Amino acid sequence: MITLIVASIVLYNPDQTVIKNIKSYLDDVDLLFAIDNSETINHEIVNFISKNSKIHYINNNGNQGIAQALNVAAKKALEKGYQWLLMMDQDSSFTSAGLNKYFHCIRNIPRSEQIAIFSPNRFANPNAEMSCSFTEKLITITSGSLLNLTLYRHIGNFNESLFIDEVDHDYCLRAHLCHYKVIEFDTIFLCHQIGNQETIKRHGQIQIVNIHSPLRHYYITRNCLYIFSKFHNNFPEFTRRRFLEVGKTLLFALIYGPKRLKRLKYILKAFGHFLIGRKGKYGR
Repeated sequence: MITLIVASIVLYNPDQTVIKNIKSYLDDVDLLFAIDNSETINHEIVNFISKNSKIHYINNNGNQGIAQALNVAAKKALEKGYQWLLMMDQDSSFTSAGLNKYFHCIRNIPRSEQIAIFSPNRFANPNAEMSCSFTEKLITITSGSLLNLTLYRHIGNFNESLFIDEVDHDYCLRAHLCHYKVIEFDTIFLCHQIGNQETIKRHGQIQIVNIHSPLRHYYITRNCLYIFSKFHNNFPEFTRRRFLEVGKTLLFALIYGPKRLKRLKYILKAFGHFLIGRKGKYGR
């Protein structure tokens, strides 16, 4: 039975909203590792974190990527004897009722030792009645997910060569290759922000949409190509669908997003870097 849970949050140039997000789950975990990937440290937020005995702050000396930060947290948790790690992004939060239900469901699910990752549902209706109904999934996002650290030892580290983007997909697919499960609770909602909000004019109407930065589209493009090449034989339907999804997203951003020429240059560089096998942080 799952009892003790440790959490992690990866910080990257956070604003004050991160404090509210942390408070949404801090009381329900035993300890929180705050891995700071910021290029410039926000001392006001660090001071808040440092005053709380349940938070262990780790300055990661600049942006080392999401995968490396998650590996730091997982290994710290293992060193302290924990078996489960709640992984949170700085822009993710739970409602009190949602988190309580999430942990209740997790603690009462059978054969949890064979489940690599539990996940809430960021597309669930936040106002709907919650239950413990779940669906076995092929992939899920890391934020809000509960990582089985015992199986993490077997599946292997998060892939640091990807740096950011597709890190979650890579891990989930490797978990399936090891014959473990990924479980998503159907009605338990995670509040999670994706991309940067941009105001665009489309079909004669003003719309607010989420569009990633040109640099993020570099990582998305390069790493999608990597996922396709690595897992296509084992998961052909998923890799083809993911390739098309990313293609549509990139095309939408090139047509409607800002910095179109810069975005196109980053996407073309991503193709080139994939072909020559360059991975890790852009510019290294």
